[in-house]
This record gives sequence, structure tokens and C-alpha cells, in this order.
Amino acid sequence: MKYNIDNFNISSHALLFRSGGKKLRGISILEIKNIPKNISTRENRVLKKNIERITFNNQRVYFHYHLTVLLNYIPRLSYEISIHKNKVRLRFILTIEKKNKRDIINELKSTMELITEIYQTSFPGLTFELLNGDKLRYAWSEIFGGLGEYKIKILDNDCLKINQNEKDLYLKVFKILDKPQVKADLARSQIDSFISSVLGGNFYSCSFVINFEPLEIVKFPDIKKKYRNLDFDNTFDNFNDYNSIRKNLLDIRHSEITALWRASAYIVLRSIDKNGLETNSQKLMAILDTVFSGKENSIEIKSYNKNKIPYVFPLIINRNSLENKILLTSEQLAAYIHLPEESFPSINRSNIPLFEMPTKDIVNEKISIGKILFQNDKELFKVGIDIEDLRLNMFVTGLIGMGKTTLVMNVLNKLSNYYPDINWIVLDWKGDYSSLIKNIKDELLILRPGSEEAPFQINMFNPEGANQNEHARKLLSLFIELFKSDFQNKPELSVQMERVCREVIYNVTSDPNKQSLKTFFDYLDDYTQENLHKNRTIGMTTNALINRFDRFRSGNLAKVFDVKKSNVNFNELMNKKVVFDFNYLLSNGGTKQDVRFLMNLILKYVIDRALQRGLTNELEHIVVIEDSQLLVPAVLREVPETSMGEDIPLLLRGVGEGMITIATRPEISPDIISNSGIKISFKSTYDSKKIANYQNLNREQEEYLKVMPKREAIVSIPSFAHPFRIMTEEIFFNKCLKEDILRNNKRNFPNIYSNCNSDNNIADSNLNKNSETKFDNSKFIETEIDKKIESVLEKMPKNKYEIGRELKLSVSDIEQSLNKLVQIGIIKTEIAPIFSSGKLQKLYYYSNFEEHLKNEIRLKIEKEYVHPGTFGLVDDDKFDYIWYTENILVKIYVKPFDALDKKDFIREISDLMTSSLSDNIFNLILIVPFIRWKNNINKWLEEFDLHSIDIYAYEKSDWENLKSLIKTGKSRFDIHLDREEKETSPSNETIKKQKTTKNFDRDHNKVIEEIIQNNGDIFPIPFLKRLEANFPNEQEVYEYLRCDHHSINGYLKPIKRYIKEIDVHDVNDPVGMTHTYYGWNDIINGRLILKNKISDLFSENSIAFINDWKISNIENENTIDIFIPNLNMAINIIYEHTYLLNFKTRFLEQIKKNPNFQFVIVSYSTEIKDIVQKKLKAWNLLDDIKIIKYDWSDIDPWIRKIKNKFNADNY
Repeated sequence: MKYNIDNFNISSHALLFRSGGKKLRGISILEIKNIPKNISTRENRVLKKNIERITFNNQRVYFHYHLTVLLNYIPRLSYEISIHKNKVRLRFILTIEKKNKRDIINELKSTMELITEIYQTSFPGLTFELLNGDKLRYAWSEIFGGLGEYKIKILDNDCLKINQNEKDLYLKVFKILDKPQVKADLARSQIDSFISSVLGGNFYSCSFVINFEPLEIVKFPDIKKKYRNLDFDNTFDNFNDYNSIRKNLLDIRHSEITALWRASAYIVLRSIDKNGLETNSQKLMAILDTVFSGKENSIEIKSYNKNKIPYVFPLIINRNSLENKILLTSEQLAAYIHLPEESFPSINRSNIPLFEMPTKDIVNEKISIGKILFQNDKELFKVGIDIEDLRLNMFVTGLIGMGKTTLVMNVLNKLSNYYPDINWIVLDWKGDYSSLIKNIKDELLILRPGSEEAPFQINMFNPEGANQNEHARKLLSLFIELFKSDFQNKPELSVQMERVCREVIYNVTSDPNKQSLKTFFDYLDDYTQENLHKNRTIGMTTNALINRFDRFRSGNLAKVFDVKKSNVNFNELMNKKVVFDFNYLLSNGGTKQDVRFLMNLILKYVIDRALQRGLTNELEHIVVIEDSQLLVPAVLREVPETSMGEDIPLLLRGVGEGMITIATRPEISPDIISNSGIKISFKSTYDSKKIANYQNLNREQEEYLKVMPKREAIVSIPSFAHPFRIMTEEIFFNKCLKEDILRNNKRNFPNIYSNCNSDNNIADSNLNKNSETKFDNSKFIETEIDKKIESVLEKMPKNKYEIGRELKLSVSDIEQSLNKLVQIGIIKTEIAPIFSSGKLQKLYYYSNFEEHLKNEIRLKIEKEYVHPGTFGLVDDDKFDYIWYTENILVKIYVKPFDALDKKDFIREISDLMTSSLSDNIFNLILIVPFIRWKNNINKWLEEFDLHSIDIYAYEKSDWENLKSLIKTGKSRFDIHLDREEKETSPSNETIKKQKTTKNFDRDHNKVIEEIIQNNGDIFPIPFLKRLEANFPNEQEVYEYLRCDHHSINGYLKPIKRYIKEIDVHDVNDPVGMTHTYYGWNDIINGRLILKNKISDLFSENSIAFINDWKISNIENENTIDIFIPNLNMAINIIYEHTYLLNFKTRFLEQIKKNPNFQFVIVSYSTEIKDIVQKKLKAWNLLDDIKIIKYDWSDIDPWIRKIKNKFNADNY
């Protein structure tokens, strides 16, 4: 058996797939995220006196009134306790069937929100997550081992072996019969005992599922009346069934107070080891019996045997109910689904403390960062950052992966949208912020020091307008910091070394013509020669300095510092949005100390430019420092002078400079934290006390900080006195490749490459597959010709001759520029047709090539074809025009030259056919750009017998043919039909095919003899005979050949040329389990297999039928696939699209000759069923003919109906 469990799609929080017919099935999963530590799932219940002289004692029960409330709101629900690889997850699974996708999604969401509200009201502090995306896909598929194509085999009597990608998983399903014993008075709850025992038993994977649906409340009025006035003193001895009376009274009480439920409980046990599965099966049965059995009730556990498990498997996938339904009260149901009170892996146990909540008007700002959380994670309204608060700086802390970087990237993205004049610089250690080039609207410069695709070169001795002496002093301070020990704060430069270094730096920076690293080393050598006679140790000092500074002229640091001129100007950078990505430098030999020095140097230039700005009350610029604990750790605060990172919040607020600081731990300079107006803390375990101090958290809030989930944060802002909780926005930023960075920079900032003096080794061929020549883009400078070419191509694509004519230049003058612009990704090339000759040309374009080509074809059509009442525009977006008089839709089908794919085309054309049939239009015209496309498509259409589609190329001869047809008012489809009416006798090709088939039929015995002679020990005669008509499936082939499913293809290899295999899904399977059938390749087809299967169903239900019933005695006449004489029922089967081609002629002939018959059409797929429905609707036959899909949801009811009618008629 084969299963293919991937025919679904996920929309938001709903997993959707077809459930038969036109109905959609939607599934949502609500997972419990947090259970409070102090949760109580049990209560002491005082039972009232129900009838005179009969009372019940007090008892301890599981809390269950929330279930009674659920009774009024849910039709059916499943609860799953999943224990997989020692992780415990508790889930509610809801399934809904409707025709409309939007209705399903809305109802699933509203119902899950209702369940959440009911549970959170009953259990304060309980939190949920409505799963979506990969989480939903994983949770749904976990019970059967994951998604994909499976091969399933039944082992022994009750074990299922699932093989996927050469990996085996063994599975058993156990059903639980009878009611559980409620043992709420024990020290440990029953669910706690169950989970603990399974975890302790080291089970690989186990899912405990309870599917339950409410029953209508029954009051039992007759029973109450009967027993109301009993005199138990006199009659009780004669009453033998006291337990029956007591049970009825309990039923009354439970039905009126706690509701009744029909429940199906079962366990799915999985293992990667068959022996382990058997051992765990025994342990599991013992655990269940111990936990849920007692004096009054004792459960029975049975596994499904090999006859049942194939049919149970599709049901457990969606956690549906099985046949083992039992009637439970809410108290008894609660024994199965009460919440655990103890701690288990993957279940958070924390109490959410009370936080103050700001009013909406305080936090309703443009820079939205999330939503205010109230009580149990209820999201109330959006919270945003005030731009005035951001001027007071922002500090973000929390553990790795909690959402710090995403939050700040979101802030920068929205700053660019709402405040484009506020520019920023990001200092990024990890390389995350480069992804912003695909998200923000403004131009973003990415600089990756040491790299070739985004080079950053800086002459650190150039003050760039600052005071030379002051620049030299700060530069020396940075060198001293670089050369000191990180942990002991002890400088590595001696007093003499520091003095020499100061003098040399002052000399280098004072002369604009000598400001370079090379000059610095030259000055050190000169200083040695000049002072060696005064101090013999000076040579050792200068050598020590050379050794320390030598790092700047080797490796990747040399690419950054060993330059004569910087490739950026900080006056210009302060007016741009810039990301410095240091990940490349760290990954290629750079150290933290190197990056820290470079960061501080950048900040020095930023501070210089900011101070030149002058005083202002407006926020002008922002610096973002990621992983700031590496740049300004608290230990550095011990030195007398503050670092560059500390200077920004301390000194620059008055000149409009803000800073956003991000740190995994708050172990950074306290000056930065204390001078940050906005403080945002994500989950933090080590430093909760420190965070509590500066955010004013109480003890409970501090404890909660240690266990907060991902994306949740505690925020403090200047405009509100108390910290509050938010759930930050979930934003996904597309990953950025180095090719994207190169393309972005060269398009928007080509000047950064003009001063590069190193080789650029990036593989530019990856940027555009049509690149023909290599160009040294490290020396790229946009010339006037380049700019003119870009200007020309912004209007529309052109070939190089058209570009040359427009620019009044020869082709040789522009070719180099064209190749250069293509190679760096500024312009692109694509193949296009030449209408007059049918030849091809290469066009250069800036953007939207496909739209340009489609517009070119559209303009020609509208100029030559469009005429009121004959040929015009159509309302349907999927098509372009309609030929009114012939009722034909026209589609312009345009893609890049090498993008035509057979599989994609057939899928797209099927969608177009379905759409056209819905408008009762059966013929299509496709206009394609290339003759080669037309030839390929015609072959594919012939292969699939799709003759209702005509193809024309955007080429002169085809254009004239189409124009002629439109002028005469007769399409090729009309000509084809006229020809068919004249040809009453079979064609030569048909006769030849029939002769070939007959010859092969006659030769079957010879083929069998040949196979027996050569491979008689492998292929028994009964098996070969079955290939003629009965078509064995893979299971039967295994049994005939005595092989396993892995080696079946190898066994069949000697006869592969004679046989063909066809996959057909099992009619009894709701998720599409597929069987492979085998037969002689000239006989077997899907329609025959379906006919055999339906015939078998009729035989099993004792319904008399005739196969291949002729509507007359003429040979080769139209035949009906299956005919039921007693009911005059004619059944036709449609397996694939090819059968639909002559469907109208054959079917209408059957109806014409047999007007009193009841006609039924069995379609293999939903797609075919929809097409047939639309055709019948167009012929006004939809009400007279029944359409059945070959699916368990359609076939089973239909067979039962036929059987009942058949038996009634016979009777």
C-alpha cells in the first residue's frame, strides 16, 4: 500500500484539503504553552440529596464545569497528549467541513478563540498558541511520522510498518473500551501518573487521543416520575436492582448538571524498532489499566488487527473518532483530559504576574513594535515607540533567539517608512541587518570590511575635517584600548612606547600629504634612526610598536586600513542609511579586538560629524550597536576616559543623535543603560535582578522575566511610570546573499568601488546567467554612456542596435558598457521574437520584460483583430480576449524563453480549461511568443489529447492564418468538427491501431510461453494470466512473487517491456491511499481498473450488473461501462481528461437512444467531476444525471442506496 500525505495547503492557522466532492476540510491545532504552577484541577464536591432517603457522600472530582460550557459551542473536538522523544505536548484539534475556504478559516479561528476563553476563565494563567505554518504541519503529521510518500505494510497481526526515505517506523493503534474510573482523590492525578509512566518507560513516541462530541441533554422524565414516590423501607428488599436505580439517578444528575459526551479514546504507539514496539505495547496496556481502571469501572484495551488497521490509519491522521465510542459524563471525560498538575518536559509552568497597562493614547505611535498583553497573553491593542522617546535612546536586552534583532530591524524599517529623513548607521557583528535591503524603501548601503562585494576602506589618519591634534589624541586612545588586556584592564604599551606612538601619530596626521599607514611605519623607522644615539632602547621600543601595528597591514585588515584614501566620506554617510557588517571580518581571521577598534574608529567619525551639526531638539540620526557587550562591556568603564560608545548617549542627545543598544546581557556600561529612555527586556535568566532594578520590576515580575516565551518583552518608556508586557510583531526578513549586496551597492552606490585597489574575486556570473564577458567591477565607475543606456532602457527593452541608434553611437562603442551593466546586475538580457521573420533577438532591459512583450502582442491584436461584436476584451482576469461569434477565449501566454516547462504548462492549462468551462466555453486559443514553443506545446496537447486548444505563435504566417479565420468567422474547431461529421468510417491510423491490438492479444499466449521458458521459476502462470483482465495490485504481486515491496521492481524487470503499472487510490480511504496495479501494457488503463473495482463492490452487495453493455447490436458501437438491468441504470466511468474529448458525442448518443435510462457518471477526481458538472450544466442535463466521485465519501452512500433500491425492486 502507498500513502501520499502532502495533498494539502496551509492558510494562516488552517490546514486545508479536499474531503470528497466540493467540500473542504479544515484543521486547526491549539497547543497549550503554559500551565500555572499553582493550578488546581480537582475539587471537593458536596452532592445534594436527590430523592428522599437516598443521599450520596462527598467526593473529590476533577474540575469539569468548563466542559459543560463547551457543550453549547462545539460540535466535536479532539484532545491529544503527545509524548514524542521525551517531550510532552497537549493539543486541541478541531476539524470543520464546509464548501468555502474563508468560512472554514474564520470558523476555526473563532471556535479556537472560544475554547481559549473558556479554559483561561476556568484556569487563570493558562496560555495557548494557535499553531500555523511549519508548527501546524509538524503537529498534525507527528502522529504518523511526518509528511511525504509512504509505503505501508502490515506485519504480524496488528503492527503497521511505515517506510519513508529508507527509514522504517512501526505503529500500533489501541482502542480503549468502557468508562474510566475517576480517581481524583489520589495524591497524583491520573494524567500525571500516565505521563510520568510513559516518560519513565522510555517510549519512543506515543499519542493519547480523545475525540468527544456532546449529546443533547436528556432529562429522563419518565424515570424520575417512576421512582419519585418509592417507599424504600417497605419495597427495597423486593428491589433487586438497586444499582440500576442508582445509575439512573446518577444519569439524571449528570445529564442535567455536567452533560453527556460520546467519546472515542485510543492510543497510537510508535517505535523505530519492532521488538521495542512489542515490549512497549505490553507496558502501555499495563499503564492504562493501572491508571484508568478501578472497582466500579474497568477499561479494556485492544489493538486493531490487520483487517482493521488500514481503515483506522486514515482516521487517526486527523484525530477522528473510531468505532469504539462510549458514553461519558463530564466528570468521566475529565479523567481523560484534565490538565497535568506536575512539571513535564516542554510544558512551561509559570504564573503570569500582574502588570500595569498604559492607555491606548499613550502608546498609539507610528513605529509599532507589537501589542499590549493583558492577563493570559490576550493581545489588546498596538503599542508603538514615540519618536521623542527614541531621541532619549533605547536599550534592548535578552537571551539569544528571543527576538531582539528582529524588533530593532522592524523599528528601522518603520523609521524608513514614516520618518525617511532620519538616517542611521548600524554596527552589526552577525550580518543580520543586511537583509534590510530587501525590505526598506530607501537606498541602503551595506559595507562589509575585508570583503570584495561590499568593501570598506578607511584612512584612519585622515581627520576628515576634525581638528588634527584632537583626532591624533583620540586615535592614540583607541590604540591604547586595543592593546590592553580585555579582563585586567592593563595596558600593553609602556610609557616609552606610548610617548613614541603619540609623537609619530601627531606627525602623520598633521601633514595631509602623508596621512597613511605606510607613512606611519616610515615615521617609526625614521624616529628610530633619529633617536637611537640618545636612547639605546628606542630601537626595541619601535620594533615592539611595529610588531603590534603590523596586524593592520596583513590579511583582511590590510584591505581596510592599508589604503591611501578612504572609499567613503563620513559627511555623506551621515546622510544615508548604512549597515556595517563585521561578520565577514570575524569569519576570515579578524578578532574581537580588531572589530572593536574598527567600531570605535567609526563611532569617532560619527561623533565628530554629529558635533558639527549644532544644537537641536529633533532626532536627526541614530546609531545602532548590536551585541554592545562586546564593544562597551562594564569592565571598560574603569578607565578614566569614557569609550566612544558611551559618548553618544552622554554627550550627543543635544545635537539630535540617538542610540539603540542591543545586548544579550545587561553587562555593559551603566552610563548607557541609565541614559536610555526606552528599555525593552526579553527573557533573561542570569541578570534578572539587574534588569529588575533599572525597570522597577517587583519580585513576581522578576521571576516571570526568567521564563517569558519568545517574542514577549517587558517595556519601560518615559511617558508611562510602570513597566508593561508586549508581544512583539512577528516579522520575517528575507535572507540576503552577497550577490544581492553587490547588486544593491553597485546600483545605488557605485562610487565605493572607485578607490578599491584590491582584486574583486566574486563570481559575477552568478548575478546574471546571460553574462558573456568578465569585467573587473572592482574598478567600476559609472560613465556617461552607462547612464544614457540605463535611461534608454528605463522606457522599454531594446536590442543593442536600437540602443546604438537612439544614442547615435556605434554598437562597438556601447558593447563594453552593455556587458559591464549586465554583469553587475544593473540591466538584464532576455530572448525575444522578431515578428516579421520568426527569428530571435537578444533584448536588454531594465525591468518587466514579460509585461513589455505581452503589451507588444496585445497592441498588435487590438490594432488588427479587435472589432465590436466579433473580437474584444474579456472580464475574466485569466484571459485576455474573447472571440464573441465563436465563443472562444484567447490567452496571451508569455514567459522567459527558457522557462517553458511541460509539467507547469499542463497544470496551468488545466486551470484555464476549468475556468473557461465554468463560463460554458469549451475552446481556447493560446498566443505564444516563439515558434519553438508552439511546436513543443502542440506535442504535449497531442500527448494528452487536448484538442480543444489551438496554438498560434507571434510570427507573421501564424498571424495571417488567425486573421483569415477571424475574417471568415469560422475557427479551426468548426473546420475540425465538419471534418469529423464527414468521416463516418474509421481512419487508416485507427484501423492500424486496432490490428496491432488484436495481434498483441493473439500473441499474449506466445509472450507468456516465452516468459515461462526464460523465467518460469519467478513468474507463475496464474500471475501472468491475471495481467490480462484482473490487474493485480502490489500486495498481490508480493504474494505471487514472494518478494518484499522493496525489491518488486527488480523482480519485474525481465517483463517490464510487456507490462505497465497504474496508480489508483483506494475508494475506501479518505486521505488518498494509493495502490499500484499491473497489466499488459496494451490493455491496462485506469478506467478498466475503476470498472473492476466498482463491479467488485456490486458483487459484494449482490447487485446484478452487465459490463460493457452495447446500446445496439452493431459492432464497434458505443457501449456503456456498467449496466444494472433491474434499475435501468447506465454507468459511465471517466478516469482521465482524454476521455472527455469525445465525451459529448458518445454520451448524448447514449441518452438519445435510451431516454428512459437513469444515467450515472463516476469521475476519478474532483477536477474531472467539476468539468463534467459544468458540461452537463451547459447541456441542461445537470438535474437529470448523477455524478459520483470515485471516493469513499461518494461511493459508499451510493452503493448502499442502489442496494436498498435493488432489493426493494426484487422484493
